[in-house]
Order: sequence, then structure tokens, then C-alpha cells
Amino acid sequence: MTLRRLGYALLCLWLLHWGARELAAYAGRHWRKHGPPPIESERAPGWMPPPTRSRASENRFRSPETDVSQ
Repeated sequence: MTLRRLGYALLCLWLLHWGARELAAYAGRHWRKHGPPPIESERAPGWMPPPTRSRASENRFRSPETDVSQ
């Protein structure tokens, strides 16, 4: 393989990579349905609700020796 062919192959790979990124950016901007305006959303913009704690997550860190339910 000559150096020129290697250069063309690398250029072609770079162009394919660039094109895929441009297509993904365009799809992210134009192909998705618009959601509700932030003012009508169920939570405030930039606010994330705290995680919920379940019985399984509480028992995950408890060792069997410290079980006081018996």
C-alpha cells in the first residue's frame, strides 16, 4: 500500500466520521418532537427530584450480623 493510498483512506475515514457527527447533530435538533415549554413542565428547569429510597436499597448495605428484627 502506497503512502498516497493510505492518505486517501485516512481522509475518507475522517470525512465519514465528520459526516456521521453532522447528521447526528442535525437529527438531534430537527427530528425530535418538541416537548412542553419549561414553564408548563411538571418540574422546574434545571431541578432534578431526589432519589427515592426503597427497602431493597436500605437492606443492601446492612450486614446479617446487625439485623435487629429478630
